[in-house]
Amino acid sequence: MPFLKYTKEGTVVQRELRSPDTTIGRASECSISIKNDAEISRYHCSVQRKDKDTFVVLDTSSKNGTYLNGERLLDEEVELKDEDRIRVGHTVLTFLKEKDSSTIKALEDVAQEMEQGKGYQTILREIVKKDGRR
Repeated sequence: MPFLKYTKEGTVVQRELRSPDTTIGRASECSISIKNDAEISRYHCSVQRKDKDTFVVLDTSSKNGTYLNGERLLDEEVELKDEDRIRVGHTVLTFLKEKDSSTIKALEDVAQEMEQGKGYQTILREIVKKDGRR
């Protein structure tokens, strides 16, 4: 299942694109609501499913524009390819065709260890040691 990956308040977030229309903006009603970026419009853009394997991005008349791989979108929908980067305000969302389950599992493990009180540097040392490097 394709998904969008982005950083929200210092945390990496991955949202599967299950619905035919995923809206992105500051409004609470958006599928992906990003409130901490003042450059994002209430209803900034959307990612729409055209068929099983085809997704497009469309700017929804946002004030500051939507950018795909550095190019501003005009009034047309543009088909997304794996690893395309959508920038809205200061937030960059990456379109990925499939989840990297090993990365997600590793991040979940680190988050759980930090919740249990283990420090980030200690976790990194353990990872490096486990990998056989010093």
